Amino acid sequence: MRWLAVCLLTAPGRAAEFAPVPVPVAVAEVRIAPMAGAVPAPPAALARLAPLPLSLPVAMPLAPVARPTLLGRLRNWVAGVQPTARPASVEHESVFGSLQELHGLLSAGDYQAGLDHLERYYTGKRARDWYDANPEFDHYRSQALAYYRHAERALMAELDRGIARAKDPALVEAAKAGPSAGHDYRETELQEKDSPWCAYHALLNAAKASVGLARPIETRQLVAYAQRLLDRDAIPFKGEGGVPRAEAALGIPLRVRAAGGLNGESVLELARALGGSARASALPEREDELRASLAAGEEWLLGLRFFHARYPVAERERRALGHDYEPLAHQAYLLGAFEHEGARYYMLQDSGVGLTTFYTFAELRALTKKAEVVRFPAPLRI
Repeated sequence: MRWLAVCLLTAPGRAAEFAPVPVPVAVAEVRIAPMAGAVPAPPAALARLAPLPLSLPVAMPLAPVARPTLLGRLRNWVAGVQPTARPASVEHESVFGSLQELHGLLSAGDYQAGLDHLERYYTGKRARDWYDANPEFDHYRSQALAYYRHAERALMAELDRGIARAKDPALVEAAKAGPSAGHDYRETELQEKDSPWCAYHALLNAAKASVGLARPIETRQLVAYAQRLLDRDAIPFKGEGGVPRAEAALGIPLRVRAAGGLNGESVLELARALGGSARASALPEREDELRASLAAGEEWLLGLRFFHARYPVAERERRALGHDYEPLAHQAYLLGAFEHEGARYYMLQDSGVGLTTFYTFAELRALTKKAEVVRFPAPLRI
């Protein structure tokens, strides 16, 4: 299985960073965000969980064993001295390096990259199968899953802060006083109960704030338009995996039902069909870049990934996966920004809660997995 571990868990250049190779020791008790004994936890408890401490990985190496020179090895042989420790395997080296990389991402607040890293190296099916076949690496996986639970609670707390600010009268008044970037404050309509139509609301909110509507458009009308435009059936693909395998290989959905919600590609296709320009983008790493984009008239639809206490993982799955809550994908429209008491807040029209929520740039970065940038040249019509 050694080759599989190297392919699965070694990032390019990773092995070169570890010379000499550390020897792993037994893991201590995990102290980061232990799995909840009873979920869902009350949202009020989130205030006590943030900020969460993030300790160093507890599967720490011993002091590295020096690699003796040829002359040193000869002297040891003549003196009958045996090495006191054996270097760790390539697999241990790779897994521990992956754990250190994960720690670095979460320490920097890059939770989305951290979750992607966890999916690739620890929680995805391929990774789970490898760990199940190699139980000697369980202490590394236990630490990684503790980090996953840390990320869950940190993102829950970030989301909660933005919602709480939306209900603060002083902040709402400051937002209404005028934006420092983007558009004026607008109230946000709550989306249809239990609907997956957040992307439609985000598109409509972007059009209303920027160019307006040629005539009133209800969300259901936009969904019906998208159904006529986007709905398609899968081309039958034979062989193992069938359509899902073909979709993964081609990078496009082969079966689309617009009423079930839109992914990033479908959002771009719909925006262009409505007469706008659209492109996929990551949220800028620098705040001044985002402000320049807003000043240039670009509208940002943010694809968020977070967790909520209302959506716990089922008990049996929780034991298998090692974390407590389902990851949730959601789309919201970035309306603009305003200043208040020396701080800058970004206004996010969030149809999921029916509020215009307020986040700092760092909080937006933490919550945003992907984004689409759109621009409409004229009032929207369908």
